[in-house]
Amino acid sequence: MEHTDWDDLDAPVREAIQRRTGTVHGARTATAGLNSQLALILDAASGPVFVKGLPVGHPGVVRQHREAMINSHITPVAPRLLWQAEDAGWNLLAFDYIPGARHADYRPGSPDLPKVVIVDWAWPTRGAAFIDPACFLLRLMASGHAAASAERWAAQCAGWDQAPAPAVNAFAIASARLFAEIARDDHQPWKQQLASAASQWMTYRANSN
Repeated sequence: MEHTDWDDLDAPVREAIQRRTGTVHGARTATAGLNSQLALILDAASGPVFVKGLPVGHPGVVRQHREAMINSHITPVAPRLLWQAEDAGWNLLAFDYIPGARHADYRPGSPDLPKVVIVDWAWPTRGAAFIDPACFLLRLMASGHAAASAERWAAQCAGWDQAPAPAVNAFAIASARLFAEIARDDHQPWKQQLASAASQWMTYRANSN
């Protein structure tokens, strides 16, 4: 999703945010992140704050509500939610700003991989336990891992070893079809890479089971 910069927001949206943060003295848009139209790091009167948001009619607002609901349960490993609001046509979440040096490196041989395999709360949604490791597996393949290597890393994640092979096979097929459709409609490189990874994984599962 293309990000909207602070200066490009309509005045009522900026005013809605500043009613809660105090005057914004400086703003920059986060370069990472795929799911929020707003991803702003603000130097505000109340201190630095990260604000993310979507127009109220966007289907992703459901995810933001879930993110707000679970925040109090994950604060030992996640920034604290400061406030949530629907104002000026936007659904907004504000968090403590925690500067990070970089995103995890998923490439083969990365020292980050052993740390990433305890992370299991990407989607606050009820579902089969193997789905998070399977999504991690696709990211690994998109970063250069072969399917066998990616499955070995997924096997270190909670829930993978209890997954029935037919269920994993079905998820691989569904993922390949999903990302093929996404890639047809959007030619961003990361979507093309995931489509290729999902197709390769589906083929690997078909040939090894």
